[in-house]
Amino acid sequence: MKTKGFRIYQWGYGEGVEKTALYITTMKAGDLTRAVIDRWTRDNREGYQRATNERRFTPKGKQSIVSYLMREVGVFPTSVLLNVRGSLEFKPTMKVTDVMELGDITIQDDERLMIIDGQHRIEALKRSMYNEPDLKEYPVPVTLTNFDDKFDEMLNFYIVNSRQSKIPTDLVFRHLQTMMEKSVLENKKWLNVAILGEKEERAAWATVIVDFLEEDDASPFKGKIQFTGEPKEDHHLIRDFSLSVRILKILREKAFSQMDADVLAEKIADYWSVLKELYPLSFLNPKTHTLLKTTGLASYTNLFPSIFAMCASDGEVTKERFKFYLEMLKERIDNDRVGSEFQDPIDDNWWSSAYGPSISKATTEQMTSLITKNMAMKINIVNASR
Repeated sequence: MKTKGFRIYQWGYGEGVEKTALYITTMKAGDLTRAVIDRWTRDNREGYQRATNERRFTPKGKQSIVSYLMREVGVFPTSVLLNVRGSLEFKPTMKVTDVMELGDITIQDDERLMIIDGQHRIEALKRSMYNEPDLKEYPVPVTLTNFDDKFDEMLNFYIVNSRQSKIPTDLVFRHLQTMMEKSVLENKKWLNVAILGEKEERAAWATVIVDFLEEDDASPFKGKIQFTGEPKEDHHLIRDFSLSVRILKILREKAFSQMDADVLAEKIADYWSVLKELYPLSFLNPKTHTLLKTTGLASYTNLFPSIFAMCASDGEVTKERFKFYLEMLKERIDNDRVGSEFQDPIDDNWWSSAYGPSISKATTEQMTSLITKNMAMKINIVNASR
């Protein structure tokens, strides 16, 4: 593939940042059919994109890109951003300024074009070509980069999209995890300054802990977490993002943010292992119970710091000690200091979608906080009576 275009250099002043060459040109839509995305999956954790959103291509409706091409003005004035990981040859023919040259761009036919930004526009063109073959000649403004490290692709994807609030939040957590690891391993200090603040680092660590729970033999979630971009399957108990969000809340507390991530992950695994022992039906039939849905997940995550503190006061933060306190929730008490729904045993029936109290299906933060407050009070009441 040969085309004419400009090579320009851009740069910033972050520590460790170097000048970047960009190649500005146009390509025929037909030539862009070879462009692909690098999708994030559990087997490709260095990927950084999700599959295309089919709703963007619905034939009817004002939001359809295909309809925009086939029935409206069909103009894409902004360029798509592609990366050539392998060989990209540029032969200058004219110097325009100190940082801009006109020249000939050559990309070998076997080189893959990786889409950093613009996948929906390119996909809409591909689909529209079936009805209008002339669209193969459609000129698309293109900005090319020539990064050999896919991390640089991911970083540019993150910067271009996150600052327009377009990236799905679950994928952002994965990007932050990759960036945190890269900043440590390769000492990319500007990432810490510009992107990885305390909030972002906590999100990255939350995702690291989720991966631990997915892989650790002692975890009730081993092999049962639905990862970002994966279809829901029967063996899945929970989504990685749902778990990350809740663990992130734990990490906001100073005592936990300063703990070693592996140690904290082990304690969280022990905590949820106890819950699996106490509520076997909720884990066996997660669709018919709300313990592993928003209500239970939020409530028990909110309760974790209190249980952890009780165990720490006893000098024994162990799985057995977690169980000592959590099983108190399954007792029957008669005390007006907790709501009537919480005086009954909080067991599998309590978390049943069919038989549980209405509050066991609540999903707002206010209501899940109320559940946590009543559960903590119930444990204190039962503990004091022993």
